[in-house]
Amino acid sequence: MPDEKVLIPNEVGEVLFYEDTLPVALVDNIPYVALRPINDFLGLDWSAQYRRVQRDEVLGDEIKLIIIQAADGKQYETLSLPLEYLPGWLFGINASRVKPELKEKVIRYQRECFRILWQAFQSRAATPNVIPQLIADQAETKARVDTIEQDVKTIDQSVKEIQVILSEIRGLSNEHRATAKEMVDQLHKISGTQHRYIWADLNKSFHVASYTDIPDEKWSEVQKWLQKQLDNTRKSKGIEQQRGLFDQGEQP
Repeated sequence: MPDEKVLIPNEVGEVLFYEDTLPVALVDNIPYVALRPINDFLGLDWSAQYRRVQRDEVLGDEIKLIIIQAADGKQYETLSLPLEYLPGWLFGINASRVKPELKEKVIRYQRECFRILWQAFQSRAATPNVIPQLIADQAETKARVDTIEQDVKTIDQSVKEIQVILSEIRGLSNEHRATAKEMVDQLHKISGTQHRYIWADLNKSFHVASYTDIPDEKWSEVQKWLQKQLDNTRKSKGIEQQRGLFDQGEQP
């Protein structure tokens, strides 16, 4: 059992860690973190975690009962660990044994929770002003993360737009792609050959992975190739030769 003496903190605050609010208390300028809220956020069995802490020779000696006022205005005795011992408890949690939907969250706590809290406390002397400053630091960190995430989304969109532009620069124009598709559709209707086989023959003839990669300056060659396929197919089907689907000028 923890020391039966209940400690009265000099100050109590709440620190936002992603979507969770963590109670933090200062007792004689030593920061303590309440374990039960973190336990519940991670969906752990509190009775099992309590027993684990008691069995641990180090954590069992360090865990304390601290009076913390909750959001409902009532004061509760909470089992808390000094911040410097929080990793000992966090890393004792096996992320592979928690609920699958909470595994990522457990890993996040193990990787970031202690680091963020510890850095905040180590960046200045432990005084009663630490917790308000810690809360401000957390808000600033979250704002920076939100900004970075938005910047990443903007960059992703810009990259996609550039890829489209480069695709058009390197390959057939949108207009020529549309014309090629119309000619392939005509060839499919006359010959009965599936579209993918027609495209495969075209790609093979021009040594590309996709017809869109053919340089636009070769469009006349592409058009002639497709028109030749159409003419040969009509001839083999006994269909009267017609003028090219996309030939220009007056009909004879």
